[in-house]
Amino acid sequence: RLPRQDSLLGGACFSHLAASTETGDLPLLAVDMRLLTGEAAICEVWQSPGPLQSGRRGAIRYRESDTLLFGCLSLDETSADARPPLQITTEAAYQSIFELLEARGFSAVLRFWNYFPAINQESHHKERYRQFNIGRQDAFLAHGRSVIGNVPAACALGSAGGGLHIAFLATRADVISVENPRQVSAYHYPSQY
Repeated sequence: RLPRQDSLLGGACFSHLAASTETGDLPLLAVDMRLLTGEAAICEVWQSPGPLQSGRRGAIRYRESDTLLFGCLSLDETSADARPPLQITTEAAYQSIFELLEARGFSAVLRFWNYFPAINQESHHKERYRQFNIGRQDAFLAHGRSVIGNVPAACALGSAGGGLHIAFLATRADVISVENPRQVSAYHYPSQY
């Protein structure tokens, strides 16, 4: 059961097989995720005091307050050229996210959540996680966004099925990223990763 919709920014629901999250203009992902035995479907939601305004731009559904914007999109992988379909789809998705944020005046992304199937399998002579990272980095660079240092928190998880699902939380405030000194930042991983 979701909280009151007048305070709900958006979220992601996880079940196997993914259950529809059609809730009108609320941005909620439906991610096909295998759950632990006996576990029920779960939704992670973000709330914000109102007033909230919903919108849609292309495949992106979003909801915003004066200071926060939560958005999400789900895309099937498409092939337009010789590059791997996941790379092309990821770059297009991130390009559209950055275009939305620039148009709405939200300069800083606080967090990205990324889900796609077969994350560690190889296709088109490259691991799918690497294909995803190449597409994402290309979009970051095309929009003048840093890929080292002050970057948003993010995760990429393998899903049980479906296409590429991305959710994001952005703000108009100036933010400074804080790195955990006990772990290696993703942008400092060895090149084979």
